[in-house]
Amino acid sequence: WRGRIYGHGLARAPFARGRVFHGVWGSGLFQSIYGPAPTPLDFLTMVPEWYLGALALSVLAALGLLWAPLALPVLVLSIA
Repeated sequence: WRGRIYGHGLARAPFARGRVFHGVWGSGLFQSIYGPAPTPLDFLTMVPEWYLGALALSVLAALGLLWAPLALPVLVLSIA
């Protein structure tokens, strides 16, 4: 539920939490139907290319465990 009544079905980043605004001393009785606009970073984690990149890094990291000279380039690639 994450504190939102009116949602549009988009997943939110784990560090950005929604909340119900109750107002000072409960004076804000109703939540606004319009929330803040999603940022490009919110959309970046929802594109298929993001998951393909994460899969490629995971495979390279697993190969780096088997072949030690690959470990340092994978570390540099994951930081970049």
